[in-house]
Amino acid sequence: MRWRILFKILFGIAVLVLLTELTVLIFGGVYAKKRLETALNANYPGYEIGINSIHISLLPSSINLGRISFSLRDLKQDSVEQKGEIESVKLRGIGFIKALIKKEICIREVVISGITGTAKIQFPEKQSQPKVAPLNIKIGKIQFVALNVSIANTLNSQSYSMKDCNMNMYKLMINKNDTLSIKMLGKIDFKAGMLSMVTPDSMYSFLVNDIQYSENSKSLIIKNFSIHPDYSGYDFTSRYKFQTDRIEAEFSNISITGFSADEYFNSKNIICSYAEIGKMNIDIFRDKRKEFHHINKPEVQDLIYNYPGTLDIDSAEIINGNVKYAQHAENANEPGSIRINDISANIYRITNDSAFRKEVGYTVLKADGFIESKGKINIEYKYKIFEPNNQFSLTGVIKNMDLQEINPILEKTAFISIASGNIDGIKFSFNADSKKAAGEMAMLYHGLEVALINKKTDHTTALKERIISYIINKKVMDSNPLPGEEVRTGIIEFERDPEKFIFNYWFKSLLSGIKGTLTQKKKNKV
Repeated sequence: MRWRILFKILFGIAVLVLLTELTVLIFGGVYAKKRLETALNANYPGYEIGINSIHISLLPSSINLGRISFSLRDLKQDSVEQKGEIESVKLRGIGFIKALIKKEICIREVVISGITGTAKIQFPEKQSQPKVAPLNIKIGKIQFVALNVSIANTLNSQSYSMKDCNMNMYKLMINKNDTLSIKMLGKIDFKAGMLSMVTPDSMYSFLVNDIQYSENSKSLIIKNFSIHPDYSGYDFTSRYKFQTDRIEAEFSNISITGFSADEYFNSKNIICSYAEIGKMNIDIFRDKRKEFHHINKPEVQDLIYNYPGTLDIDSAEIINGNVKYAQHAENANEPGSIRINDISANIYRITNDSAFRKEVGYTVLKADGFIESKGKINIEYKYKIFEPNNQFSLTGVIKNMDLQEINPILEKTAFISIASGNIDGIKFSFNADSKKAAGEMAMLYHGLEVALINKKTDHTTALKERIISYIINKKVMDSNPLPGEEVRTGIIEFERDPEKFIFNYWFKSLLSGIKGTLTQKKKNKV
């Protein structure tokens, strides 16, 4: 977060107060207040800094500052704004003698309460790292109470804000002339009512409600995390030259155990023993009438292996989730959609730990749900960690589904409507790598009849469509098995498109098996 000026002023207050000569202690708070205000305004000439009151005590050793305000002294442009207020700053257990003789600040506890502030500034392209203090500082604990701040970039829509935040920082050690860095946070406890961010291009807002982290228990709890596109469907996609997924998502009742914030801030390491999402809702929309961007997409394994820090999640679970995918096909009048409801999933061992280059380990995803709330689906995705060709396997079962349930996506993307037909069961299994997929599918179904849809009218009754529908139904087997025949097995065979992500790879591989099942006359053997 970009609160450097706030923290710099707070540290400046601590340094100047503790180095004030003994005469300040003798003559009392009025003299100390004037001297401190003068020093702060001299050190930060661009700001108007005021202190309402100051009280210094030798026994017990403490300094209390009341209502500190700061704002920009001169505004060169109307869009720039910086102002804030701190209700109180309390420093307890101060080593006065060490500060005066050794020029080293040692404080047992600092409590900073009632922090409010807003800023509209130009974010620098390259972040400077201001020096915090001209001498060593050791603080046993810093407590921030009721932190409410917001900051916005005057060059674009980027902004950050936090409300009702409380934070404890432990064993803070700052060496002379250290620069301000998030790594200084060290061990922390954190609680916030709300954190939010808007992306620089104004396309997305990210919102976190009720977040709490404990260093002692190594646990992170989030009541709600949401991703909100800031424009509606077609308005969003129209702002991009190429096809782009518009993603709206909400995750509730998130808990992560065995997680160290200190590890993340210092090394970007994400290590935890267990992560859980109680509720997940994801809504994805793509306008495929726009130009496709021809760039290669990374494979899942490579995304994990190339993470800049250590990534090691022992297990993760989604208790309940719903995913909707909609797309507007190139020649369609309207978008089509498909839903997978009541998803539950478990994934084991997400890692880029280099130890698995020598020892055998697997990442396994097991998930189940319902296609359009009707057809039960179970899948298992598995790959060997650090396998050179990124090999994986996908197995699954789909049970008891009326095929008309998938018409909302078929009619608008494939321009085919299922007039009738039921799936009794599908069982599939294939192995794949970075090049191709191969396997088998057994799809049992009956009563299948399809109809071709006119792309302009969305109707199936025109003469041309009726003739083509008749030809298709003659070619497509209406059941598996046919009366008196054996069950037909479809061959899964598909070459990976490197410009598409893994879900497309899965779908196209399964589609090759479905096509084989529908049209072949005899049972295939692998």
